Amino acid sequence: MLARFPRAGEAIDGDRRVTAAEAEVARLRPAAAEDLSRVKDAVNVLARNRQVRTTDETVGEWLRENASATHAEWDGWLEENAGGKHLFVAYRAEHYVGRQHLFDMALEVVRAYHHLNADYAGSVGVEVRHLDSGDRSLAVAASWDLGDGFHRRFSPGGAAPAPCSPVTGFVIGPAGEVFANQAGALLVSDVGGTNWRRDDGPTARIEALFAAGGGVYGRGYGARALVARGPSGAWGAAAAPPDHALVASAFLGELSTPDIDPRIGQGNEADGRRDITDITTRGEDVYGVSDGAVTLRDAVYPIPAWRVVVTPNSVNFPGAEAAFRARYTETVIGHDWLLANGGIREATLATMQPPPELDWQHVRADSGGWVDLQDQLQPAAPNGLTTAYMVCYVDAPDARRVALNTMRTGALGVWVNGRRIPDAWDVGDEYHDNTISIPLRAGRNALMIKLGRLGNRWGVQARLLPEGAEGVRVAAELRDLGKPLAPVTGDVWVHVNHMLTSRNVHALHVGGDRLYAATHGDVWVFSAGELRWTRLARGVVDGPNVAYALTTHDGAVYSARKGGIYRLDPDTHVWEARSAGLDDRHVRAIASAGGVLLAGTHQGHIYLSADDGRNWERVHGAAPSLRL
Repeated sequence: MLARFPRAGEAIDGDRRVTAAEAEVARLRPAAAEDLSRVKDAVNVLARNRQVRTTDETVGEWLRENASATHAEWDGWLEENAGGKHLFVAYRAEHYVGRQHLFDMALEVVRAYHHLNADYAGSVGVEVRHLDSGDRSLAVAASWDLGDGFHRRFSPGGAAPAPCSPVTGFVIGPAGEVFANQAGALLVSDVGGTNWRRDDGPTARIEALFAAGGGVYGRGYGARALVARGPSGAWGAAAAPPDHALVASAFLGELSTPDIDPRIGQGNEADGRRDITDITTRGEDVYGVSDGAVTLRDAVYPIPAWRVVVTPNSVNFPGAEAAFRARYTETVIGHDWLLANGGIREATLATMQPPPELDWQHVRADSGGWVDLQDQLQPAAPNGLTTAYMVCYVDAPDARRVALNTMRTGALGVWVNGRRIPDAWDVGDEYHDNTISIPLRAGRNALMIKLGRLGNRWGVQARLLPEGAEGVRVAAELRDLGKPLAPVTGDVWVHVNHMLTSRNVHALHVGGDRLYAATHGDVWVFSAGELRWTRLARGVVDGPNVAYALTTHDGAVYSARKGGIYRLDPDTHVWEARSAGLDDRHVRAIASAGGVLLAGTHQGHIYLSADDGRNWERVHGAAPSLRL
């Protein structure tokens, strides 16, 4: 029962008929008040027997046993991005009698948390919801609501927790000065990363973006306009330098890629687009972040037509149509349905002499390379019980590798000259395109795509990227190989996530001639020749594998992680901890500047190391609070 709460100051008209919900609330109020008194007594017991630290799981158990909570869920995302601890709670039905009562209950949870974690100096926020009302917040209480008297008596340092302002990144200025972006301020230091001071104002917040042409560029918070720092140190409106226009557009939120192709399904973003951020260049190649890694190309070459053979499959296990799980892909692609149904090995279709006795059909792609098999073939088999073998021929002037970009509705496999390309979609996102490198021999080659049907959508988009495509000709029939592919020109973003198991990419970094990605699943390095990612080294031993930022310093790669700084030893290829002196080890940013290393942390501190990370000194921010 979720009753309507009277608004603050609202009186119930004595002449109006009391609703059933209001009568139920009135009936429950005495029990709710009595239980609130019991909860306060339980928290008072904690105040007399304070504990230094308690795990989140144990706190949740205490709330269910002593504070009438039926649900307690910690929000890790808010903790990482906003600081402090964040808890969503729900109570037994008798407590939903008014917002003031729910606030009082939530405040007791905040008080209990501080008593259960006596050395925790951060903030705690508790949000009350009703499980039947979704994400709607009914009441919120935080550490500041306890008042100064509570914190003078119980909090470490005798003060209420300060708001958390993480350092999110560094920008090195043209004269060697360093800018540090905080959630609450822009800081600037002298050359060498010392003597930090604020460079913007509380009502004119600036985020530094990049340095170019002797200047530093940024944007105002909440604005989509570029500003630059003049010789006097003042920020003012500016236009981006031509060679940094793309970088500026990404930071201003002007670059995007389809969140999901409408032919595949519905996307997560309201406008069907997903922003592209963190533009990084490696030679002439441009990369960005958008649900993984993407790359910019000035043209793509859609494959216009295919020969197709269709055969039934017998995939039948719960959930196959609802999720693109690895076992579904392997069941559809790993099983030779053509051999099972007709006695012909499927690999023979991907040769220069395919079996002629098969029932070949022809399908054509639209101008972007999309082939709608559902519309062109009208399969009669039930959903998910059909497999298509699509074949075309590729003529190459010499032996080379070409980049094949595909988007599909179901499980997909790729064969070239009778051989299956391993892992073509074993690691891939069904909602986006994927790019792989395929080998071609000099002369004629056979390319085959095997595609399972999933639900009422059945189709694939196949395009060659410019890498290796020069002089290559593609056709559904050998007699048509003399016709060159027609390119689709313009700025085209394609995903290059092959074998990148973590799509939560925090940052890209170019060191030397290599492209690295800091992800929620360790650090990865990209092979442009093979268009695939590999883990840079085995994960951190006895440490977190979440990497937020990267830098290269004196020939070595350094990663900023939730547990400190780690350096990849170039000789042993093993991550080694370099965190001595860090009293706040939730590191969100790292940079090499003027021969020293700088690290920025979640609690807003900046550290400097002059000996390759062996020892760190805090150069900005007060001593950090203890955290769980």
